[in-house]
Amino acid sequence: MTSPNTDIMDQFQAGKAILKYIYTDVIGPTEGKVPRDDEPRIVDRYRIKIDRRSGELSVPKKIEITDEEMRQAIFAATGDTVATSSRYTDGGFSISYKVTVVGKPDTAYIVQMRHHGKVASMDALMKFVDNYNQVKPGVIPMPAVYSIPGEAEHQQRTGFGRQITEFIPGVMAETVYPQMPHSDKLQFVRKMALAWQGVWDLPIHPSELPHQIGELSAEDVDG
Repeated sequence: MTSPNTDIMDQFQAGKAILKYIYTDVIGPTEGKVPRDDEPRIVDRYRIKIDRRSGELSVPKKIEITDEEMRQAIFAATGDTVATSSRYTDGGFSISYKVTVVGKPDTAYIVQMRHHGKVASMDALMKFVDNYNQVKPGVIPMPAVYSIPGEAEHQQRTGFGRQITEFIPGVMAETVYPQMPHSDKLQFVRKMALAWQGVWDLPIHPSELPHQIGELSAEDVDG
């Protein structure tokens, strides 16, 4: 694959240039920066911009939510005051924090900083699903979501969206599934299948039916 204008890097050339830049130790020694499969996937992530015409690279900027940003976001979305905040298990398109709050020892939140997807739309759709669960309880397991006021504008301005959801205690299914008895695996798979079917059975407005569920862009009409 080549760019129609040879003066402009294509995505592969840009990616190669960024990788080469990283391995100059611009963010420090690279050894140990990539976690092994048997280690927690919590590593620092950086944002680097590249001018595809000139090849100029920006100074790496650490992707993070500062303590003050976390305090403001939690209070605006939940009314609670942050007690502790620490990095949590990351996903392919997000970094995560686990947050505890003052005066509520049994309450915790997961705050994800996403660089993919529209967080405000995700929040609205999750609330829609939660309302649907009131009609058919437990069909689609869904943690409570707490929208940050003005997050759509924040994501458009910064390139990153923040999503706050209820922390659900437990362990990741992928860590325990291989050791589960066969009968338990069958029950687990059945519940997964019912949840997926529930997604496709959501009562979406007829005007949206030509679209796949992953193509929808939702808005919270209640603000």
